[in-house]
Amino acid sequence: MRGQVLEIDCVYPDIAVPALRALGLFDEVALYGSLIHVVAEDLESHRPLIGETLREKGAGVRSMDLIPPSLEDVFISSVGGTLAKVGR
Repeated sequence: MRGQVLEIDCVYPDIAVPALRALGLFDEVALYGSLIHVVAEDLESHRPLIGETLREKGAGVRSMDLIPPSLEDVFISSVGGTLAKVGR
């Protein structure tokens, strides 16, 4: 898995996930329970845009923290890449 993982806790993840995906900047935006994981290179530089986008959409951000990738993050990244290759 390449990139960093930003874990976002917000009141309305159902609003946040599509808003983040619409930015088209991230390798992955996925819901992990009630938390959102955003995967991309250099997420620190995207933090202001992420925060602004989620505030504008009214997602109610509680926290945004860079975290080490979990085994689930690595698995999903691996399977996602495989599925993308199969679908071509």
